[in-house]
Amino acid sequence: MWIKKRYLPEFNIAICTLIAFVTYLVCPEKYNFGLCVMAMVLYVITFLSFLMKKKLKNYFCFSVIFSIAFFFVYYFYPIMLYPVNKYAFPIFYYNFNDNIITKSTFLATIGYDMFIIGILFPYKDKKKDTPKIHISNFIPTSMVALFCVLAFIKVFALNLSVYFGEGNSSPIAMTIWSYISLIEHGVIFCAITIEFYIALNAQNKQTWYKRNPILWVLLAIYCLITLLSGSRNIVIAIALAVIYGSILCEHGWSLLKLTVYVLIGMTAMSIISFLRVSNTFSFSIENITSDLIINNITLYKGYDYVKSNGIIPFTLIGSLLSAIPFLQGLVVRLRGISIYYTSSARLFSLLILGENASYGVGTNIIASIYLGAGLVGVVVMMFWLGRIVKKYSDYRQNDSIFKLLICFEIMAHAVFLVRADFFYPVGHMSWGIIFLNIFIAMFSKRHLAEQQ
Repeated sequence: MWIKKRYLPEFNIAICTLIAFVTYLVCPEKYNFGLCVMAMVLYVITFLSFLMKKKLKNYFCFSVIFSIAFFFVYYFYPIMLYPVNKYAFPIFYYNFNDNIITKSTFLATIGYDMFIIGILFPYKDKKKDTPKIHISNFIPTSMVALFCVLAFIKVFALNLSVYFGEGNSSPIAMTIWSYISLIEHGVIFCAITIEFYIALNAQNKQTWYKRNPILWVLLAIYCLITLLSGSRNIVIAIALAVIYGSILCEHGWSLLKLTVYVLIGMTAMSIISFLRVSNTFSFSIENITSDLIINNITLYKGYDYVKSNGIIPFTLIGSLLSAIPFLQGLVVRLRGISIYYTSSARLFSLLILGENASYGVGTNIIASIYLGAGLVGVVVMMFWLGRIVKKYSDYRQNDSIFKLLICFEIMAHAVFLVRADFFYPVGHMSWGIIFLNIFIAMFSKRHLAEQQ
């Protein structure tokens, strides 16, 4: 054979990427079912080639979950729904350009291929000596529990006011949520990181859940209250992080086990969503994955907008600025930038729903990059995402606690990063690192004082 077997996955991915690029450039701006299927086939070949190359022992990882979510956001609607029922979901009654569906689907395929190439691209891991933080001189579990209680009280008060008040769209609720969500996320993930870091360095790490049951009870109550208020993203993020931590302490998941648990989780979340809205639920794959599928319209709107008006780089920068409270608003006022240009989600909501809408339509990772940086941005930034995942998504013994925190944050965004702004996780990671440094500094000083 003219190509070695071990290089076959890379060869397949390279050919798929080349075909996706060429087809994207030459395909007509008109819906074509055959070409959309071709884009999906290229995606499947790339995904399977990736699995063939990596030979994963644990399928519960960012790359696999992200890939599954990617399929439902970008391929399910143009292939499974559009040909038989264009208006399968109410959001698709809003006007969008059908002619750019095919081209947009190939744009997404290019992005996915670059993401996989970024993961597989050779990376030399420079081993550094990281200071070991031992249990004896670290944060006691009571401090962790205290911070979780404080976060729980804040969220409990907010969610009850939203649940019994004007709703998630009320200005007060939106303002409160925007400023405490980053802090609560940072505290919770800092607590989860600390608990699993201690467990991973203990002899009986398989019993991680017995070490601090108060924390897990608090998190369970927090998740329940949050679900009742209609917010599921943070609950899914916590679940993904905890499952990932338990796998680190115990053993990996097979592909079959991952599939079963993903279906159970998606079904449960969809039932909760439908019952809150209509008190009825019809079991079908499109209902289970509706939160992902409906974001496809933002890709079409984004591509169409850039074609007519050009890119808006600030939609990407605005997401970064929002990690620091008040900074985004300050820049907007000083520079005279429209509030709708601060994120792709705001602009897409304006384009699709108009002004004064009571809810938003969200965004997706390919649309947000394309709106802010065009085709070059999709290629470079999706490749960059793959490199980040390659470097930080696998935690090994003797890695630092900050590496573990980043691993948890990456896993937490495995499902919803595909339907979010590219830089959406940056704020969460930043605040988690800030709180982790604060906790370590506080206890280090206390420990030194006790020794003297």
